[in-house]
Amino acid sequence: MEAKRFAIAVADEILLDLRRRLAATRWPDEIDGAGWEYGTNLRNLKILVAYWSDCGGDVERRFTKDEMLTTITIYWVTETINSSVRMYYEGIRIPPLSPEQRIEVPAGVVIPPKDRTIPPREWAERSLRMQRWTEMPRGGHFAAMEEPELLVEEVRALFHPLRPARPDQLWCRWRSSRGHRLAVLHPRGGGAS
Repeated sequence: MEAKRFAIAVADEILLDLRRRLAATRWPDEIDGAGWEYGTNLRNLKILVAYWSDCGGDVERRFTKDEMLTTITIYWVTETINSSVRMYYEGIRIPPLSPEQRIEVPAGVVIPPKDRTIPPREWAERSLRMQRWTEMPRGGHFAAMEEPELLVEEVRALFHPLRPARPDQLWCRWRSSRGHRLAVLHPRGGGAS
């Protein structure tokens, strides 16, 4: 399967109008006593995001309204929140590895200082074929949004020694919606894997 480039054409005036609207967005007033009946409970949402991120208690210092509203809207409208929490569900449902079991796929562990789910290093070393263990200088549970540059550098550092000896055995695509460079690696001639 060959990867093909594509483009989505949106008129500049539409994008400008969207940017203006997002810049003018404010947190909505809540209906007293409504709870979750009319969408996300704003107070609880801010508390939750502040708890899981490296924002010093001020959510809007770390995430723009655009980022928060876009992320929430994507999950809400597409009804895909389950896919984002599946890892936690599976972690509860599936029994842990026994002491003699080990995951042999090369793994890297990145620990942002404000994440609330930090595994013990000894467990990771025993359970994983660990190539890298990195404690980031900043960031929280949402490291990909909070510190994308640091996370990209860690992904690069993890995969660099695992690259094939001959560059023609692999092809890369670099892209990100925020202008950051991310690698998607595929065997040449093998298509997406």
